[in-house]
Amino acid sequence: MELVETRLSGLTDPQRWLLEVVALGEPLGSAELRSLADVTLAEALERHGLLASRVSGRRLEVHLAHPLYGEVLRARLTPLRGRSIASSLARAVEATGARRREDTLRVGTWQLESGEGRRGDLMLTAAGVARQRYDFALAERLARAAVEAGIGFEGLFCAAQMAGFQGRVVDAEIELAAIAAEAGTDIQRGLAAVTRMDNLQYGLGRWEEALRVGEEAEAQIADPTWRYEIAARRAAILVRTEGPRAAVEAAEPVCREAEGRAKAWACLFSVVGLSRMGRVADVFEISSHGYDAARAVTGPPLHWPPEIFASMRCEALIHAGRLTDAEVVAAEEYQRALADGSEEMRGVYAWFLSKVLAHRGRLHLAAEYGYEGAAVFRQLDRRPFLAHVIGVLAGALAISGRHDEAAELLAESEAIDMPPAEVYAVETLQARAWLAVAEGDIPRAQVILDEAARRGERTGDVAGQVSALHDLARIGTGRDVADRLSDAARSMEGELPAARVDHVRALVANDPAGLERVATVFETMGADVFAAEAAASAAVAWRRLGRPREAAAAERRVGILSARCDGAQTPALGGIAARAVITSAEQQVARLAAAGRSNKQIAEELVLSLRTVENYLHRVYEKLGIPGRADLAAALKEQATPPFTDPITEPRRQLASTGR
Repeated sequence: MELVETRLSGLTDPQRWLLEVVALGEPLGSAELRSLADVTLAEALERHGLLASRVSGRRLEVHLAHPLYGEVLRARLTPLRGRSIASSLARAVEATGARRREDTLRVGTWQLESGEGRRGDLMLTAAGVARQRYDFALAERLARAAVEAGIGFEGLFCAAQMAGFQGRVVDAEIELAAIAAEAGTDIQRGLAAVTRMDNLQYGLGRWEEALRVGEEAEAQIADPTWRYEIAARRAAILVRTEGPRAAVEAAEPVCREAEGRAKAWACLFSVVGLSRMGRVADVFEISSHGYDAARAVTGPPLHWPPEIFASMRCEALIHAGRLTDAEVVAAEEYQRALADGSEEMRGVYAWFLSKVLAHRGRLHLAAEYGYEGAAVFRQLDRRPFLAHVIGVLAGALAISGRHDEAAELLAESEAIDMPPAEVYAVETLQARAWLAVAEGDIPRAQVILDEAARRGERTGDVAGQVSALHDLARIGTGRDVADRLSDAARSMEGELPAARVDHVRALVANDPAGLERVATVFETMGADVFAAEAAASAAVAWRRLGRPREAAAAERRVGILSARCDGAQTPALGGIAARAVITSAEQQVARLAAAGRSNKQIAEELVLSLRTVENYLHRVYEKLGIPGRADLAAALKEQATPPFTDPITEPRRQLASTGR
């Protein structure tokens, strides 16, 4: 800094003034520069290495030769001089035409800083540009300046919406309610109603109130366009309160009949539901229509940008087993969000990266993205989305052995002060079940997973239902769920649902060849935890059949697959040798004992007599060749491969290029 000050110390007053102008306004076009100063002065400063010029398209632009010059110059500006320069810049750009959208934002910002010559229409337009750039704080300042300059409803509406986007959802609701009370046209009533509905459900979790706001507005609105908009928001609420099936049914006529904003919203929540129903082709078709409708929207921007539709394509690809494709989509959209500076979209795609990576068995990287998504939604006070991220994140943590972190996050999820959302409720229940598994409580996990599967069936969350039933089989109850899983999976598209069914059928039949075939299917789609579990179960089955060579080959395969799964800890991956010699009932008792339960507690949990528990444990000790309870945990957790030790081995930013 001292060196920079030395370089600037010998400047004349006109030279320093011009550098200060460029510091506040760079890059300046040549026409703008000519209206502000003598061009020969700029040329002299360029020769001295303080200014630089470049050609951008057809435009010649002038900027400071080094960013440090700008830091020093701006730091030394007095408020009065800064306002004077901002005013000069605004007049100069307006005088030269302000032809580009960014020019409107520049002029609006300079007028805001100078406090002079504020035009309400220009300030409101500039607020819209700032909103599209995700600079919600600047957009709100510009919108409030537009109100001061005489812009009524539109300025108030934009300012309230930007307050909500920054997490000040209570303030936004108060302002929006006041705006709605003063609305004089269907457009104003419709805009106020749908924005309040968004804020009430996404920011405050007050879904019944959001529905009531919609009903009250519908009673006052004759315009079918806005009635469709409210119907689309109703579908958005139903996906949370009643689940995927109800949302798809409510959205269908709006998707078919409406245009513009209403069509975009209805298509979005239709594909949210359809993705959980496993209808991949419908997701791609309707998301395409919704994306086009969202791109064509004019006037006040939608709550979500058109890129949100990619998240539902990602979800549908996951449930179909196209995991590599899903990861590429999520990674590309995550990078787009970073480039655009969109915190909301960054949170959304960190969440979906966490989800697809967890399905692939990249558990530590899934946790990293999950923590990032959770941090974003905490910062933005988007509590419903925070709960969704926690469901995915806690499940990955529980399976990777990070039990305390999973338990802490699930406690946070319980403390979120809003009703549970049906659309992703099954995922949170699955996370709780895997935490119970990690704590050695298989019976409790079975109860939770059965509840999850039934909840998915009731709400139309077929993907959740199928996943929960598959989880039940993975922890030892395949015989009880095989038919239910097969029936549910028939309505889903893609390889993964069918592979889940084949996995469970092979487990029930104790078919090692079938288990090896399904392990190959899982491995090909990138579902490495499932592949490793199927291979481990094949090794157990080969051992039981007295086929040591085949068993050894299967165990080697388990080692290769498990090495990709960041030390995943599931019942199917632990203790291959033990599982080959003890029965399912003996395993259940042994796992509870290994987790620290007393014989009396085990008897109560499993509804067995104390004598039966003692007999089971005695047989387990004999079969495993161990002296007693103290050695159970080691015998049951013995794995065919060392646990993963390096938690994160690849930079996150390489996801899209590596496809890993």
